[in-house]
Amino acid sequence: MNISSGCSAVRRLVLAFFWVALASGTAGTDSNAAELQLTVNGIYLLAPPTDYKVFEERVIVYRKAGADTLIIRPVTDRGGVNRQLLAKAVFFAHHAGMRLFVVLPTRSMSALIEQHPDWEDMYYDPRSGTVEPSGTLDLFNPYVTVYLSDLFRDIAGYSVDGIILDEDFSYSDTEGMSDLALDRYRKKYGSSLSVRSAFGMLPGIRDQKTHSLELYGEGFWNLAEMKKNALLVLLRNIMQASRAVNKQVTFGIALHVPGLFLKDRELLAWYGHDLETLKKMDINYYWLAIPHREDRTQQDSTDKMAIETASRTVISWLALVNEPGRIIIAIQTFSSSGKILPLSEIEEVAMQVKKTGNPGLAFMVEQETELPPELTRKIFRYHPE
Repeated sequence: MNISSGCSAVRRLVLAFFWVALASGTAGTDSNAAELQLTVNGIYLLAPPTDYKVFEERVIVYRKAGADTLIIRPVTDRGGVNRQLLAKAVFFAHHAGMRLFVVLPTRSMSALIEQHPDWEDMYYDPRSGTVEPSGTLDLFNPYVTVYLSDLFRDIAGYSVDGIILDEDFSYSDTEGMSDLALDRYRKKYGSSLSVRSAFGMLPGIRDQKTHSLELYGEGFWNLAEMKKNALLVLLRNIMQASRAVNKQVTFGIALHVPGLFLKDRELLAWYGHDLETLKKMDINYYWLAIPHREDRTQQDSTDKMAIETASRTVISWLALVNEPGRIIIAIQTFSSSGKILPLSEIEEVAMQVKKTGNPGLAFMVEQETELPPELTRKIFRYHPE
């Protein structure tokens, strides 16, 4: 199916909905949040084996060890979808009696931007005081939303069981500065956004999440609301398009790990997210990857400190979401060199995470590593007291 362009009736309908929803300032919400609670004992293969026979055999091994969900990210380095891998993964997972979840980007698609340069978003660079290309898609461009709706519908048609929107389903504080976004701002608020007033007090480092919210100036919060609504429009459209061909497909959203104990205003400023509004959407689960070993290296901390930080991060998100059964925690199992971590360390992290409220669990596994079946059997069957 050609999903790159065109003016079909479906596209026109989605395009019309986009402008109505965005102009009204809201994407709309469901009266009831999704009631489906998922128990996830997952294996997240960051790089599935290129040998498909090995891939199939490994899926069977993990299934026998207690995994009920296979998770992959069938995406190329430039944001395209590896459809051959996707088709194989669906077959292998379902044949083994497992669900297949796919992690997909929404804004980080460099190949698409090369094809359509006018689809690229812009951001304000505090270092230079100028507006520059962001390298991400502009969700204020209705053709981007239509393209993504078609793409996700196509992927849902492969009979995947779940779709997780990756961390790029967000807007950083300085993004959303395209001509389309600024024009929408003028029409909505009756005056142009003053970039200097909105961002002039920020430190000169892009995406630094340590500065105070008081540094944002006039117009910033109006723009943040617009970015939130653009994300909600995209979410609603891709869910509707996907469920039109696959009624049973579930949806998840990736959460972020910038630090501990985020507040609602910080989520809105740094990611364009309004958690209370998202909770009213038909979202089935929230996805949180905990790279505890990377955090330990960056912060020069001990194993114990890294594990405690991971546990506190999960606890803070559980408090915000307030639905442990809807959170899936992905745990790192390998070092930066690709070698499997000590099994005692993996087990300790997993046990600490499970004790926070018994959320779903997924082990992140590299291509050349394989978790011992006895470890997964032990942890997947572990239930906190």
